[in-house]
Amino acid sequence: MRSRSKRFLRVLMGAVLTLAALCCLLLPAFAEESHPFTLETTTDIEIILSFEGAEPAVRILNPAGEALTEENIDHVDRAGGMLYIYIKGASSGSWNVVTDKPVTFTVLAWHPDLEIASFTLDEQTDDRAVLRAQVNSSEDFRYTWFIYAQREDENGAVLSQQLLAQTSGRTNREETASVSLELLPDGPRWRLYMEAFAEFSDGVEKNAAAFLDTTFSVTGHTLQGDAAELRTLLDLTEQTLLVDWSGVTARYDEMEVRITDEQGSALVENRFSSDRTETTALVDTASGKRYQVELHPIYHGSYAMAYTRTVAADPGVSITVDTPSATGAGMATVSYKAGAARLPVTARCNGKEAQYQLSGDGSFSIQLEVMENNELQIDFTVDGSVYRVSKTVSVHSFPPALELFGLQDGMKTDRETLTVSGATDPGVTVTVADKAVETTEDGSFSSEVALAPGENPIVFVCENAFGIKTVRTVTVYRVDESGRAMTAAEEEEGKTDTRLPLLFAAGVSLFTLLATLLAFLLRRKKKGLWRALLSSLRVLVLTCALAFGAACFYSWLQYRSAKAAISGSELTRLVQAANYGKISEGITRMDRWLAMTKRMALISGILLGAFVLLIILGIVVGKILKKRPPKAPGLGLTDEEKAAYRAQKQQERLQKKQQKQLKTPTVPDASPAFCPNCGAPMSPGSRFCGNCGRSI
Repeated sequence: MRSRSKRFLRVLMGAVLTLAALCCLLLPAFAEESHPFTLETTTDIEIILSFEGAEPAVRILNPAGEALTEENIDHVDRAGGMLYIYIKGASSGSWNVVTDKPVTFTVLAWHPDLEIASFTLDEQTDDRAVLRAQVNSSEDFRYTWFIYAQREDENGAVLSQQLLAQTSGRTNREETASVSLELLPDGPRWRLYMEAFAEFSDGVEKNAAAFLDTTFSVTGHTLQGDAAELRTLLDLTEQTLLVDWSGVTARYDEMEVRITDEQGSALVENRFSSDRTETTALVDTASGKRYQVELHPIYHGSYAMAYTRTVAADPGVSITVDTPSATGAGMATVSYKAGAARLPVTARCNGKEAQYQLSGDGSFSIQLEVMENNELQIDFTVDGSVYRVSKTVSVHSFPPALELFGLQDGMKTDRETLTVSGATDPGVTVTVADKAVETTEDGSFSSEVALAPGENPIVFVCENAFGIKTVRTVTVYRVDESGRAMTAAEEEEGKTDTRLPLLFAAGVSLFTLLATLLAFLLRRKKKGLWRALLSSLRVLVLTCALAFGAACFYSWLQYRSAKAAISGSELTRLVQAANYGKISEGITRMDRWLAMTKRMALISGILLGAFVLLIILGIVVGKILKKRPPKAPGLGLTDEEKAAYRAQKQQERLQKKQQKQLKTPTVPDASPAFCPNCGAPMSPGSRFCGNCGRSI
């Protein structure tokens, strides 16, 4: 029986191994990926495969299902995870690309590249050049080639470029072209280059370019125009260079404008139509550079002439408008350093113009108008270029307004501080008694001023953005209730009446504190430490809260009395009698009593809150003491006392058991020998425990 089992196991293992071998052989076939595509017509194609890691094994199946060999493939290019397969004359039908790993698959129409085999200068004169070129490709077809001339600077950077000719040719043979150089403006370092371009029926484009190794210069093509017809204006303030060619008399269809700095970097390089007559470039006037301006009018495609001018960023003349942008002055001051020669200067302000002849160092003035924006422009000419200094100046000759509310010079008051308020123009800086005051958007302001006994001069200063000030001084006298100027000692006495409620409440609180402390010491042994402490604190806090509440009520009554003294018919009488000092005095008293009322109310509220918290704390402490288990008899008890305590506890347990059985309340012993809460010995007839203070 065992031998049969062994033979069966051997057969089973052989079958498993055979199946595993077959899976290994068939697994690559199942892992292959297919990428089918269809061609409508016979054409050259390029198959692009993108992959990761090792290069995949590729089989290409034609519409007949046959795999292509190396003889059927034109060539293959490889580059960093990319595989390019080129096939010429791929027939129409369904194709399939099979790979042994995942790839990204693309099929494109393939056209042969262009290659410029030669590009040479055969012959050159001042006005014409003969060029020879040959463009090669794997196939013969027609292409278009363009011949350009570009001008370079000393570093080889391209300054300008111009198309000279456009013609056609055929690949794989030499072509000749003759181009005219008459359109090129004068200048060195001109270079010719060509670009071959071919576009196929499916929209694919191929191109190639080549340059001549040598450069050449062009002279005598361009006539120099009258520089007076060209206007340049360098604004030293805005740092802009304006070029105006509206005065050019030569006929032109387009104007080519080029503005460069000393390094040859182009700031402007553009062609403008005939309806445009100016352009602007940003320059750095502080650098001291010199800028080259070149204009070439183009008429019927030819450069008719050239206009050139060099503009220096530093003209050697200094003119400065010294007047600030905001001022109250009616004249603007302009300082200058013009050198020895006379310098004609034109000054403009708000449409008015004045001529000056300057020399040496000095200054002159320009009339300003009272307005927000006086536009100043000062122009002078150096070496044919106009230079401009400009500035906008705002003039405001009126002082700011100042209006004070309810404040009169010579008024009297017994208040320690005085709230002053008023209004001025928006944006004005206000100081009151040498203290900066913030203003609102509409110019209103308010400030508290401390008053000393006697005379108090209060100085108000309003200054606008132009430096114009309005100054006003108001004198306020600090007096006593009789209207006499107060001294420092009398000032202190005036505060005493409002302090009486505070002194009363503080005295009651101190007396209550002493009484509560004495009561705590007497009741501590009878009621226990925590119970006596919480009880004493509750009495103290409640008494203090009532005392401060009474003081608050008294202060409120005084506030109502002070308010009634300056309201209703009494206020009318004081106003008719012009007794503003009495009104000020009443306001001061009312403010004092109102402040004291708020203080007393706050303190009383805090004490009442503390009283409530003490009540809650007493309830919590009582529950904690009730839940605390009774203490066992102390070590100091005698054996008889311990036995009596155990007997008492046993009796209590029996009573509780009987109570549960009979459901009738039991009456405890009138005078237990031990406290049921803490276990301390009790005196006969005691109602409270002398140790824990709890009721028996």
